[in-house]
Amino acid sequence: PFEGWRGAEGWAPFEGREQVDKYLAMLAMNDAMEAALVSGNGEWAYNVLHFVVTQLMEVAEAGQEAEQGRLWLEQACKVAKRGIRLLERECKYAEALHYIALCLKSLPSALRLEKLELTHRQIVDLEHMGCKEEALTAIEGALRVEALPDALHVTLENAYSRLAVPPRRWKPQS
Repeated sequence: PFEGWRGAEGWAPFEGREQVDKYLAMLAMNDAMEAALVSGNGEWAYNVLHFVVTQLMEVAEAGQEAEQGRLWLEQACKVAKRGIRLLERECKYAEALHYIALCLKSLPSALRLEKLELTHRQIVDLEHMGCKEEALTAIEGALRVEALPDALHVTLENAYSRLAVPPRRWKPQS
């Protein structure tokens, strides 16, 4: 049903049947994550998270982002973020940071907003773990990003103001 379909301005979401199949398989992973969360089965949710992040890493290492398609990457990121939020809700910040780091390393630069959202989660988790210096360094890196969404910019500046107290940083960022 998706073959040959063209969206606005002639953009085709899939370049062939194989991409459609991979996307549908990732949608099945999303359904599995949803079922695990609804049933309260954390172990199942963590297995889905691990599987999806492993797939993201394999795709990135092989340089196959284009072959997988942007929709597959977005869906994989969505499933990973849901699993990461579950870890955070259960105060498993070290594990959440581990998966955030893997996702940030694996996602292509085309998914800039998803990477920024994961960076924000990383900063929050570092704060929860008491790693204020690392959180401050991550904030400084995120504030250097071009065309940062306004809401995220304000959030990051507030976090920076809260963390950048002497002697951590003697000069406030201008």
